[in-house]
Amino acid sequence: MILQNVLFPENNSRMSPHWNMSCRGGRLVFREDLSCYILPRFAYVDFLSYWGAFSLQKWRAFTNTSKYSLTLRIRGHFRLGFLLGTRTRFSEYTELSAKEYVCRDITDLSIPLPEAEENVILVSFFLEALDFGGADTEIYSACYEGEADRIRPVSLAIVTTTFHKEAFVLDNIDVIKTLGDINLRFHIVDNGGTLGAEELSGGRVTVYPNKNTGGAGGFARGMIEVLRTEEATHLLLTDDDVILLPESLRRTYTLLSLLKDEYQGHFISGAMLPLENMNLQHEDVGRVCGGGHIEPLKPRLDLSRWEDVVLNEAMPTERRGSRIYGAWWFCCMPMNVVSPQNLPLPLFIRFDDAEFSLRNNARFITMNGICVLHPAFERRYNPALDLYMSLRNCLIIQAASGVCRDVSFTRFAKRQFALEIKRLNYNAAGLILDAVEDFLCGPEWLIKQDGAALIKQKSAGFADFAAIETFETDVDISGVYDDIPTRLWRRWADRLTYNGHLLPQRLLKTKPVIIPHDGAHTPGKIFRARNVLAVDVYNKTAQMRTMDKKRFRKLLRRKNKIFARYNRTRVKTERAYASAQKRLTSEEFWREYLGLY
Repeated sequence: MILQNVLFPENNSRMSPHWNMSCRGGRLVFREDLSCYILPRFAYVDFLSYWGAFSLQKWRAFTNTSKYSLTLRIRGHFRLGFLLGTRTRFSEYTELSAKEYVCRDITDLSIPLPEAEENVILVSFFLEALDFGGADTEIYSACYEGEADRIRPVSLAIVTTTFHKEAFVLDNIDVIKTLGDINLRFHIVDNGGTLGAEELSGGRVTVYPNKNTGGAGGFARGMIEVLRTEEATHLLLTDDDVILLPESLRRTYTLLSLLKDEYQGHFISGAMLPLENMNLQHEDVGRVCGGGHIEPLKPRLDLSRWEDVVLNEAMPTERRGSRIYGAWWFCCMPMNVVSPQNLPLPLFIRFDDAEFSLRNNARFITMNGICVLHPAFERRYNPALDLYMSLRNCLIIQAASGVCRDVSFTRFAKRQFALEIKRLNYNAAGLILDAVEDFLCGPEWLIKQDGAALIKQKSAGFADFAAIETFETDVDISGVYDDIPTRLWRRWADRLTYNGHLLPQRLLKTKPVIIPHDGAHTPGKIFRARNVLAVDVYNKTAQMRTMDKKRFRKLLRRKNKIFARYNRTRVKTERAYASAQKRLTSEEFWREYLGLY
């Protein structure tokens, strides 16, 4: 059976600029009249790439497969050899001797992959076109196949929650319709009420109009409907603003059908590749760090580099105490994890996915090529979500589900509060305090909130960005995120004075300093700055901020009161969340919350 298809550079117009994620060396040219890719005479190309290499180590480890082969549909005179990608300290590859082929007609070649040691992570191939009577080599398709001892029946339910992302959802419906050979159904929960449910529902697609209860409410509704309407073996959760790729869905489905017994309970986590720079992988699994912040488990990898493609497969997804979770832009789980008593917490948005993974002790499989394309997060920084919702929900999941007990989110909150004060971002500092204060209101307050209205309220203080040209300050966009080195005494002065808030006015710099508008900290540049211009480099807008010592003192007093209250009532509040957890993750609660009765 086919395990992986090789994707060629021109298969998808969005991927065309990133052809080196498919192949390296000479660039293939698509011939529409022949429906094939042309490798010119004497040109060389290899497929040790994100879309072209076979994930040998993972297919061996996780599945009941063996006897792997490369299948090519090809015509021409060429040399073909294999590349073995390994990693010890560094990524390395070995080129095996090539064999010459002459295919005068379109030929299906099936070539066994070479025997490889256990440390071989990826296997790929290269082609060198030779003279074919003056003609080029024509490549029609390529894939990797394997034999399986057993194939499990898989029924895949895909759930997406959408709010005014019609274009993405309609495109993904078209993708689903191309996968007629896969047993799946597509459940679309429409929180915005803008999709025609009757018009779009039919066949393998169902649309459910839903109350706007955020991602958590949408996915909970989707889980309830899957439990009610079908006998699915696996559930795949995806965001509404992603581009689903047919090959990613095929690899996921094939992997599920071939998993060894010991991996049947694992989740499959798909990577997020930013639409704007899809070669720079954002994340395939995330982790909650001991310092209280959330980050990708792996470093930012450039998937146009073969070294990073090997590293991406070599890095483990399971580390002791690393608090791993899979984001719900693409997260596939066995259906036995989902039950009427095991649904998401009503967090509206942010970290409902992390909580579900951590609560269920999820273990993850990732694989090159299993991914979605997603607009970059850097382009849509929103303090109401990235500060308020993130911190509030981290405190809630810790209290309600007992996860991340060794993480001090309040220490993180205090540190983040200080950073926002130093950046003269008083509205953001206030959101940090709002998050802690609202957490202390307990679970009954939480379920009474209108999440959309709450986010709108918290976002109100961040709407005064204007075009950069309106400010009388020269801005070098390329240098906004740059910083300057700081000495030890400056770092101490910065910390002790909240970056000049406790210094006399005469010691402060009056010229505006250019800083990023988001969470990036540039302590060297902002040292003793009275004015900062916070720049959004993606939207070419900015906001001028001026030091306000009166507001600083007011926020500091509020911070001390809130954390004093937190210390007094924390145990009682956490017990309330813990007592409510089973109710808040039950189908009975969600049906009432969503108005389904």
